Amino acid sequence: LPANKDIKNISTTSDGDLYSGLVDNSNTTFKIYRVPNGSTAATQITNSGFTELYSILAAGSKIYVHGFQSGYKIAVSANDGTSWSLRDVPVSADILVASEDLLFGENGGDVYMSNDGANSWQSIFTLTSNQSLSDAILAEGANYKAYLAIKNGPIWESNGTVLRPTPPV
Repeated sequence: LPANKDIKNISTTSDGDLYSGLVDNSNTTFKIYRVPNGSTAATQITNSGFTELYSILAAGSKIYVHGFQSGYKIAVSANDGTSWSLRDVPVSADILVASEDLLFGENGGDVYMSNDGANSWQSIFTLTSNQSLSDAILAEGANYKAYLAIKNGPIWESNGTVLRPTPPV
C-alpha cells in the first residue's frame, strides 16, 4: 500500500483479496485499494469521492464502502471494484454485514436492516441511549436467522427468516 497514507479500514473477501481504505492527509481524499490474494501489489480501484470513510466490508462477491458524500452513502461493487453503484443509506454509524446481502446499521438509536444488498432499508427497532450495535451474523440453517450483538444490551435474534438462500442455477 502507498506510503504516507493513513489506513482507515480493511476487509477481505472469501477468496482472500484484501481491500483497504486510505486517506491522504494532505488533502483528506479517501481512496480504496485492492491487494489480490497471493500478491503484495496494491492497486487503487477507486477514488471514493467520500469526504468521510466509515467502513469497508466484504461479503461473498460484494464489497461495501460506507461513507459520507453529500449525505450518508454506500458504494457497492460485485466485480472486485471494477464498477460501483452508489446508494443513499439511512445509517450514520458503521454498517455491519451479516452476509452478502444482509446488512445492519444505526442512526440516532434506530437500527436499520437491508436484506437486499443495500438497495432498501427498514427500521427494525430502537436502542436505548447507552447502547450501540457491536456485531452481526447470519445463522445459516433451516430458517436463516440474524443475530445482532448489542453493546450494553442483549443479543438480538430475528423472529424469523431474514434472508433466503439463492437457489442454484
